[in-house]
Amino acid sequence: MLRCTIVILALTAVACGRRAADQPAAGRSDTVPPAAWQVADSALPLGPEDFLVAGLTSQTDDTTAVRARLGSPDSVTVDAGGRGVTWHYRDLVVSFGGSATGLGFTLTGPGVATARGLRVGDAAERVLALYGEPYVRDEDAWTYVASDSGGDVNAIEVQLRGRRVVSIAFAVWVD
Repeated sequence: MLRCTIVILALTAVACGRRAADQPAAGRSDTVPPAAWQVADSALPLGPEDFLVAGLTSQTDDTTAVRARLGSPDSVTVDAGGRGVTWHYRDLVVSFGGSATGLGFTLTGPGVATARGLRVGDAAERVLALYGEPYVRDEDAWTYVASDSGGDVNAIEVQLRGRRVVSIAFAVWVD
């Protein structure tokens, strides 16, 4: 799951005016293959399409839509306060409620890829090739942050172990 510090850093970025919308526009066509994307400084900023996972967006909050797209979960957990529910699938965890609004996604296996083609098991160099330098870079967690014009903060956290991706988490917070 995304750590509390990511929320604070992401919200600080918005408050300080560091927003993806303020960066120079870079067009991205769906016909451009991931291999054509440049490394690091020239990586494209995060856009709404980067938060599409398994055909769902973080704005979806309807369990019926999730079930229609992914089927019944393998298991379900409810947090201690009863505010958040988590559905577990092979290679994917879908979280409803909790600290994020809408859906939160965590890719836990190679069977599900990000919109740019990143998968659990990929090398750290591939993360850099697809997403560039992270907004926050810890030894074992790289965080990419984007905010939309409405004030929502979207974050992708890539967890690494031994220079390999072990999970990829997506979340959105409303300003």
